[in-house]
Order: sequence, then structure tokens, then C-alpha cells
Amino acid sequence: MNGFAPPSSNVVWVVSAILATLLAGTAVRLLAHWRAPSDQTRRRLASLRSWWIVAMVMCLAALAGLGLSVLLFAMISSLALHECLRLVAGPSSRPVKLLAFGLIPLHYGLVWWGWREVSGLFLPTAAVMVVSLGLICEQRTKGYLLSAASCVWGLLVTTYLPSHAVMLFALPESTNTVAGGPGWFLLLILLTESNDIMQALVGRRLGRRKLASVVSPHKTWEGFAGGMAATILLAVLLAPRLTPLIPWQAGLAGFVISCGGLLGDLNISALKRDAGVKDSGTLLTGQGGILDRIDSLTYTAPLFYYFVRILLLPTMTP
Repeated sequence: MNGFAPPSSNVVWVVSAILATLLAGTAVRLLAHWRAPSDQTRRRLASLRSWWIVAMVMCLAALAGLGLSVLLFAMISSLALHECLRLVAGPSSRPVKLLAFGLIPLHYGLVWWGWREVSGLFLPTAAVMVVSLGLICEQRTKGYLLSAASCVWGLLVTTYLPSHAVMLFALPESTNTVAGGPGWFLLLILLTESNDIMQALVGRRLGRRKLASVVSPHKTWEGFAGGMAATILLAVLLAPRLTPLIPWQAGLAGFVISCGGLLGDLNISALKRDAGVKDSGTLLTGQGGILDRIDSLTYTAPLFYYFVRILLLPTMTP
């Protein structure tokens, strides 16, 4: 296992294209702010700064490979779990929360060592057992199920599900002779983020029919359709540079990621509606918290990981 293998030229090319696009977008935003400064423009510039942070973190993960990606995602999961446990009803005690946070480095450590099957089973099992044991040791019976369920659900959503993005690095090299694990990872991130952006843009301009008015009032069927079309097209265009997927496979991957992104977004939106908040946190100016930023990834990462495994199973070694 080599967690710090140099990236392929294709990965470097795509990362360079991402940064060039961000630079162009930044220039346009700065020009608009200079010509007509307003509160809305300032908010958009704040959001743009957050986009730079997100883009740099993900590009760094793609370039550095498994080793650094494990560290980055362990930090992201820890911050997201912190936000999640602040929102859920029936919060557990501090010792139980510390036990839950302690499982995050153990889980990502297994991913780093390349133990795919063990890492896939460890966290769901350990989360139930460790959290329950902590509550039992405290002899807490009132609100027991709500406290245990909150911690376990939080661990699964903020750690287990998004960690599948990092698991892509640990797939056998035979599954991707084009750009290796970083190619799978970069395609997943690009399609997930592009889907989010296009669903929002199309929905804002053309959206008429509400998709889930109670859970997420701004989501529309038109936005969903527009995001899906753009994601499928981008998948077909990018896949040859990053993966061995042929056009129909790439299009299917785009479809899966578009559907997963919507469901992940709605899942976290339902949590926030229940908690009575608009954003999960304030860490990313203009975009809310970490949980707001990885909401789509919580569904797209496992769906894409198992899509790759099932599709390319005959070429994979144990």
C-alpha cells in the first residue's frame, strides 16, 4: 500500500482546470463587486471564499492520495459530527460523545491500512456497541434509545457514509488504469458539487414545481432535472480522463450521483428543519457549516463506491 503515490498527469490536468475555473469565476465576481457593490455581492464573495477553501481541500486530497485524504476526511467527519450532535434531540453526555468521536480515527485508520471489508463493517457495529455501553455504564435509562440513536445516526451519516469517498483510493489499481484511486475520487467530488450547483441555479431560474416543500422549500423538479442533465453530460465528458468508464457507464454514474446528491441534501435538510435552524453551523461563511457542505456527499460517496465495485467486480482482486 502506498498512501502517498504521485498523482497521474490526468489528475493534475483536471485539478488545474478546476483552479482555472475558480480563478475565472473569482475575477467575474470581483468585477461585479467593483462595478456595483451591494450586500448581496458581499455575501456572494464570502461564499466564494468558502468555495476556495472547499476546492483547495478536495484538490489537495486528490493530489496527495490516500494518506493525506484520510487525515483530511477524519477532520471533516469530526467537525460534521460536532455540528450534528448539536442539532439532534436527546443529546448524549460528554463521555458518550467522546467515545463516539474516538471511533472516527479508528475507522479511518482501517481505511488507510486498506482493510476494505473490515472498515466496511467496523463502524456500524462499533457505533451501536460502544455508544450503548457508554450509556449503560452511566446507568441512563431515561431517553436511552433517543440518546443512543442520535449518536449512532450521527456517526453513520457524518463518518461512515462520506468515508466511502476515501475508500475509492484503496480500490485495487486494476479497477482504474487511467488515473487510479484519485481518478475515482476526483470524478465523485466534481460530479457531486456540479450537481449541487446546477440544481440550485436551474431551480432558481426555472423552478416552478416544488419537489419537497416541507423538507426543502427551494428544491424543485425543474432544478433536479437540470442538475441531472448537467451531471450526466459532465460525467460523460470527464470520465475518459479520470476513469476507464465508457460513455453509457459514465452516464449511469452521473444519474446515480444526481439522485444520491438530492437525497443526501434532503436528509440533512430534514434534520435542520427538525432542529429549527437554517444552517448546521457557521464555519464556512456564506455556506453554513461542514455538514451543509457534505450533505450530498453522504449519499453520493457510498452509492458511487458500490457502483464502481459492482460494475468492475470481475477485475477486482481480494
